[in-house]
Amino acid sequence: MKIKKIIVFILAFTIIYSGSVFASSILSDAEDFFTNYDPSQTSDYVYNESDASGDEDGKYYCYNYTLKSIQISIPTLGSTSIGVRIEGRTDSSDDLPSWGNIYSKTYTSATTIDDIVMITEYLEYLRVGLIVVGDSTDDVTIKGNFGIPKGMW
Repeated sequence: MKIKKIIVFILAFTIIYSGSVFASSILSDAEDFFTNYDPSQTSDYVYNESDASGDEDGKYYCYNYTLKSIQISIPTLGSTSIGVRIEGRTDSSDDLPSWGNIYSKTYTSATTIDDIVMITEYLEYLRVGLIVVGDSTDDVTIKGNFGIPKGMW
């Protein structure tokens, strides 16, 4: 009887321990695209906090993940509007070098609750751009959450 209890205890411990190791590998990456950022008025989308607007700026490699989401928070919007655009690219080769629009929204007032955008498209890279109309005090935080590496299921 004691041996059965010990075996059950060992099995239970092994299952619980392996479950926590497995769970920690599922949600394994995050990206801060913008953090408490106050963008300036510009005629082009910017893709990082240095106001870069080039083709390769702000890109994030996300091919290895099946779960992709972007969380958008704009608690302060003093400008006329802030446009947010999530772009994706399926290939980094010369065949498909351009970015495609996945999601875009123009905010004309501050957010009281964050928007979460699930990315379901097959992508190799994605990036988030901002464009501002009017120049006043704004506060933008955009984070990406990436998990469940491909091949786990």
